[in-house]
Amino acid sequence: VIGGDTRMSRGYSIMTRKGHKVTELTSRVTIASGGMQADVSTLHKLLKMRMEVFIEQHRKEMSLTSAAQMLSNTLYGRRFFPYYAFNVLAGLDSNDEGWVYGYDAVGSSERRRWACSGSAEPIIMPLLDNRLGKGNARGDANE
Repeated sequence: VIGGDTRMSRGYSIMTRKGHKVTELTSRVTIASGGMQADVSTLHKLLKMRMEVFIEQHRKEMSLTSAAQMLSNTLYGRRFFPYYAFNVLAGLDSNDEGWVYGYDAVGSSERRRWACSGSAEPIIMPLLDNRLGKGNARGDANE
C-alpha cells in the first residue's frame, strides 16, 4: 500500500488541496515524494520518461530493483544541486513480494518493508514500527 495526501503546504498554510505526490511509474512500481513541488513534479516526469524509453528499448517494464537503482543514480547525479525531494519508491519484485525503498535528497537508499516521508514522518513512523514491525508492543521487553 502506498499513499499520499493532496495538500501542498508551507508551515501552517495550505497552498492547494490538489497537489500530486504519488506517481505510478509502471504497473509494479510507484513513487511518492515530499519536498518542493516543482522538484517533485520534474523528478516524476523525468522518471516516467525514462521508464517509457526503457520499455521502447527492452520491450518490457523495468523491475523494482532496476527502478530503485535508476532513482538512486538520478538523485546522486544531481548531488551538487539536488532535487529537493524525499522519495519513497514502492512496488513488487520478481517474486511478487512488496518492498519499499526510502531515499534522501542525494540518492542514498534503504530497502525496507515499510517507510514514510514528509512532514508527518515523525508521527507515522513509530506507528508503522509498532503495528507492522511489532516493535514496542507489550511483552517485547520480556523476550
